[in-house]
Amino acid sequence: MQQNGCVEPFLDPLLVNSSLKNNQLITSAEFSLKKTLPLLDNVEGIFAINSCFRQEEPSGLHAQEFFMLEYYLNDFDYLDQAKFFLELLKSVNTKYFLEGSKLPSISFHRWFFEVSKTSWPQGENMWKGEQHLEYYLDQCFTVLKKVLNLKENKFLLLDMPQKEQLVIEHLSVFLDIHIEVYAHKNFENQFWCLYDFPIILQGMSMSNYSNYTCKRLEVYFGNIEIGNAYQEIYDKHELEKIWVKNNRIRKGMNKLPHKIDYELLQQTHLMKKVSGMAIGVERLAMVLFGITSIDKFQI
Repeated sequence: MQQNGCVEPFLDPLLVNSSLKNNQLITSAEFSLKKTLPLLDNVEGIFAINSCFRQEEPSGLHAQEFFMLEYYLNDFDYLDQAKFFLELLKSVNTKYFLEGSKLPSISFHRWFFEVSKTSWPQGENMWKGEQHLEYYLDQCFTVLKKVLNLKENKFLLLDMPQKEQLVIEHLSVFLDIHIEVYAHKNFENQFWCLYDFPIILQGMSMSNYSNYTCKRLEVYFGNIEIGNAYQEIYDKHELEKIWVKNNRIRKGMNKLPHKIDYELLQQTHLMKKVSGMAIGVERLAMVLFGITSIDKFQI
């Protein structure tokens, strides 16, 4: 069990009845690994394979308990995690790869506008920097309202946490709807990656306010998400601000806040030039062995 373990506003831990201070099952080994890595001398990185627990509706791709392979590498760029993932796969299964091959990739915003057949309503050159984040959200919602045929008419009257919550929710819906069609057309039975996600989906990855993206990528097999990678934040003030902001979003959803791990914040500055990746073991095994549902696979 653990007391802290989440930053993302839509990720819910499994709570257990316990007299202990730590009353939620582990969502991932992320915090423990990040606290341990800076204490190790002359190592390339650190990894763990362990059970994770999350409050999710069971489905063919989701289970409340699953295994995750998670690793963090020193002096490693997040985009290079795609190459590392490819080498890892080649070591266990060469079916999908040729010598010298690499993962096809596309940036999130490029994918978003290609699929939605839209563009930024007012262009993107006049609103750079963190101070214009609300305007970015307004632009995002304008596009989403059009492509998802939304009836919401009071978006501009909402406060920032409400706007961010709504955009994240609708972006997730858009992703669920369109990733399957896009993958079927372009990457059927093939690994590929989506990179530089919108900044509002940054989790604990580094932000880039020059184009409202974050240094995050996700690896897919067709339309199945296999894993994600981050360039880790090493500014404790930025990370704490993200934590507080996400907890405001959770409050708007009537959910308990994620407890801030202050021990982790104090060690964040030691994570310079570190990138990490998390891979769903069952999902990867489903792809490699042709298993149709996660509940049919047991480790």
